Amino acid sequence: MPVDQDRKKTNMRGKLASTLLAAGIALAPAAHAQNLRIGMTAVAKSIDPHFYNVLYEKALMLHLYDRLVEQTPDTRLAPGLALSWRAISDTVWEFKLRPGVVWQDGVPFSADDIIFTYDRVRHIPNATGGFDSYVAAIAALEVIDPQTLRVTTKRPEPNLPGDLANVAIVSRHAGTGATTEDYNSLKAAIGTGPYRIVKHDRGDGMVLERNENWWGPKPDWARVTLKAIPLPGSRSAALLSGDVDLIDFPASSDIARFKADKAIRVAEELGTRTLFLAPNVGADANVPFLTDNDGKPLPHNPLRDIRVRQAISLALNRDALADRVLSNTVKPTGQFLNPGMYSYSADIGVPRYNPGAAKKLLAEAGYPDGFRIVLHGETTKSEVIQAMAQMLSRAGFHAIAETVPPAAFLGRAAHQDFALSFNSWASNSGEAGYGLSKVFASVGSAPGRGSANFGHYNNPGLDREITDALNTIDDTARELKLIHATHVAFADLGVVPVYQEINTWASRAGVLYAPRADGRTVAMSATVSDTADPVKPPK
Repeated sequence: MPVDQDRKKTNMRGKLASTLLAAGIALAPAAHAQNLRIGMTAVAKSIDPHFYNVLYEKALMLHLYDRLVEQTPDTRLAPGLALSWRAISDTVWEFKLRPGVVWQDGVPFSADDIIFTYDRVRHIPNATGGFDSYVAAIAALEVIDPQTLRVTTKRPEPNLPGDLANVAIVSRHAGTGATTEDYNSLKAAIGTGPYRIVKHDRGDGMVLERNENWWGPKPDWARVTLKAIPLPGSRSAALLSGDVDLIDFPASSDIARFKADKAIRVAEELGTRTLFLAPNVGADANVPFLTDNDGKPLPHNPLRDIRVRQAISLALNRDALADRVLSNTVKPTGQFLNPGMYSYSADIGVPRYNPGAAKKLLAEAGYPDGFRIVLHGETTKSEVIQAMAQMLSRAGFHAIAETVPPAAFLGRAAHQDFALSFNSWASNSGEAGYGLSKVFASVGSAPGRGSANFGHYNNPGLDREITDALNTIDDTARELKLIHATHVAFADLGVVPVYQEINTWASRAGVLYAPRADGRTVAMSATVSDTADPVKPPK
């Protein structure tokens, strides 16, 4: 389809949603309680639970499979296939398994399935999920009795239960010899979760049916349809017309009107994803997209100077970005965690906005006239990237905004193709160690460290603090160490935090959605609402 036609179609869909809202047209009654239709930005591409480690794949796997340890919607750990767990030494964990669990084909679940799973994730051809990092510390697995599994680690691993909450358990009897395609064809897609998949149309949607033998509380919905509707305006229109009962991530321009419409329910939760600027400090010279004001190479990389990084932070009016650019669908922040999370620091506030102070710092660093720098980000965030580039320019930089398609952005950022990039990190572990070890730790300082350190920030002292914290089994002592390491990381501005996203869902009356900090859309979080306002069908 030509680009102009595609834009017209997008605009028409957006106008349809806005017109219905403005006219106050009531929605059709919610679907019968046995059926739930969800319109999503995207749906999982693969049914193999160990192939992709991204939002929509992980959301689907919550339906189909269980994990040894689960996470609640607010990221706390909870029993899954393990009823309980404890560290019996610095390197040995014991898990008590849930009895009576069966696979969706009726075969009993056993500890051997866990052993098979943790071996499988290490050996999947072409997998891009990185699930092997969650089990990399495991040295040995031992079945003590049918309900007891011991896990020995190569080093102290206080976050092992949280790591294992990311790995869906698959069966040995269905998975032996099975390829990713066998899961995608549904041949091997047999789990122990609350739903089983009965139809998979790649790129469009899928149909799930309730697993009546699941060990947990029965979900309200016997049948769930997940449909990919990539455009926000189209998702809103589908909700308003009654084609779906629930949508994720509605357009920010629709949220206020949705909240005013009694026929629609809006659910919001501060998410675990933080957006930040990553300055490229890996090289001292020849940094891409970083020159003097005449376009000539600089003799040294100014981003290595803490005063320049401080100037970048001072240049950003985070409140204005949240209010005027993003319609208050985000919350300004100075760290990765949400209040109340383990190892959140109440002493780190939102960085202040002071362009005058930024100019002074640039002058002190030897750049009274600034320098030319390109700020890169994904095309989906073009508006906020343009706004930040303007703020940087007003504070003494000569900043230019450039956007890259999402499919190409992450790879280029990882290869240090940018001087300053707008990235994100989701702290779904619910604690600081995960982000510190992946985003701030020096690349290669330890196995798996620095995998999301796109600016190649290097701080050996911080590396030692992170290692010390992550080797501390005692929860109270580890939290204090993580908080101190967090202060060091954000004071030195290895990355410049900007805001956290607020996850939002909208549903038709009769469907109540319990929002999740991790942003995943799951049928188990949707319930039939007995207090829904009466809804009249559209004329």
